[in-house]
Amino acid sequence: MEEEPDLGRLAIHLLLTAATRTMRQEYLAGLDGFISEWLHSDNIPQLYDVARYVEDEARLYQRFEKLTVEDLVGTECFPCINEVILTKLMTEISDHQVYFTDEDGKQISDIQKIIADKTSDNGAERTFRCQFNLKSLKYSNTATYYLVIADEQGLQMPQREPFQIDIAFAVDEFDFFS
Repeated sequence: MEEEPDLGRLAIHLLLTAATRTMRQEYLAGLDGFISEWLHSDNIPQLYDVARYVEDEARLYQRFEKLTVEDLVGTECFPCINEVILTKLMTEISDHQVYFTDEDGKQISDIQKIIADKTSDNGAERTFRCQFNLKSLKYSNTATYYLVIADEQGLQMPQREPFQIDIAFAVDEFDFFS
């Protein structure tokens, strides 16, 4: 059986990559195409399977998760690198405080904490439900209030989402016990 050309390209890629560890770059000048041709070819499913096999056998995920995002960002040959980077980035921004403010930015509710650590592919399973205790004030259904989403570390600007608050009747509006 004749060797598939795609596997031949992979072999060239692997051996040239290994040669770069001990050989000066100028000796391999002009051969860059063999490496990038394989990485960016139409044979991604084959490369993906090989890369996953190598990741599992060498336990690369566990090794890579100890590195910084900056150390990982330039390498693209292992799918787990993207997974590690995304996990690290999502962990950095996952803890949020949410609360309501009025138009002037005055807080009008308690603070709820959201830990965005759900990883399901199904969006419905990544939904969060929060209950807020609003301060005893008169709320207008024509006024704009804001749901503020702020990360706990203060690394990002808080996000403000406009909301309308329509309360059928306020707690103090009816006095049933007098």
